[in-house]
Amino acid sequence: MVGSVADRTREALLRLGERGKEVLKVALDVAESRADPQLGDFDYRTIAERCREMGLGDPKMILRVLERDFGVLETSYHSYNQHWWKFVDAEQIREALGEEEVDPEVQLIRIQFDSLDVSGLEKRLRFMLTKPTLTESDKRAFREMAFDVLPSLTELYRRASAREETANLTLDIGRVMALASQVSRRIAGRRKESTELKEPTRDEPQRLTQG
Repeated sequence: MVGSVADRTREALLRLGERGKEVLKVALDVAESRADPQLGDFDYRTIAERCREMGLGDPKMILRVLERDFGVLETSYHSYNQHWWKFVDAEQIREALGEEEVDPEVQLIRIQFDSLDVSGLEKRLRFMLTKPTLTESDKRAFREMAFDVLPSLTELYRRASAREETANLTLDIGRVMALASQVSRRIAGRRKESTELKEPTRDEPQRLTQG
C-alpha cells in the first residue's frame, strides 16, 4: 500500500463518502469498549448492529473496501460465525477523521503558491541586488520573471488575501514584489545613467568674425 495510513484513510473517505466516514467512527467507538487483545479491535456482528441502529445499513462492503483497497483495516480473526478486524493504525485514522474539509479554492491557492517557488524567487532577487553589476543575462532573467511569473503572483496575492486560511502567504508574496521593485529601479537607474553618458554635448554657437 502506498502512503501513510492517514493518507489512505483520506482517500478512502473521498471514495466512500459520508457513510464510509460514519462506519469508521462506529468501528472506533466499538473498539474502545469491545476490543479483545486476542481477537481484535472490533467484530462484524457488533458493528453491524450499531450501524443498523443508526440507519447506515450493512457495513460489510465498506469494511471490505477499507481492508482490501486501502489497507487501513486487517482481519485479525475469522471463523464460520465470527469476523474480527484490527486497525492498522487507529491514531492515524482518528487524525484523518478529525480533519475539517478543506475548501478546494484554499487548496488551489496553496498548490499554486508552492508551484511558483516563492522562496526561490526571493533568493534570486536578493542575489541580483547583491551583485555590483547586473549582466544582460540577469536583466533577461528578470524580464522573464516580470512578465511570466509576477503577474501570476499578484493574482495569487489578491486571492490569498481574501481568505483567512491563506492570508499568511501574502507576507512572502509581498516580500518578493518589494524585492522585484528594487531590482527594477536599479535596472532603470543604470539605464538612465548610461543614456545620459552617451548623449552628445551641444556645441556652442560659433562667433561671427569680421572680415
